[in-house]
Amino acid sequence: MKHLTVRSQSAAASAIWAMRDAGLRVPDAIAVIGVGNHPEGLAMKPALTTIGTQTHDFTDMIQLLFNRLNADDLPNGRIHMLHWKLIVRGTA
Repeated sequence: MKHLTVRSQSAAASAIWAMRDAGLRVPDAIAVIGVGNHPEGLAMKPALTTIGTQTHDFTDMIQLLFNRLNADDLPNGRIHMLHWKLIVRGTA
């Protein structure tokens, strides 16, 4: 199967519209995968397959950033990982 992985969901939407204008059917002729898992991907028909996090709650990371910015001394480094995964929907 032919596929296209695009760097953002808005670019993926543009690619899908261009393919439709050219008479190509997604995902029958070509599968499309966006990056980011943003809510607008769910509004597309078919819904956009994406690679991204399962959550959009970055409260903990923002709090860590503000704590670091407000500290007199720099605290020890800390790694905060977000796990990305393939979220299969209608375009692939």
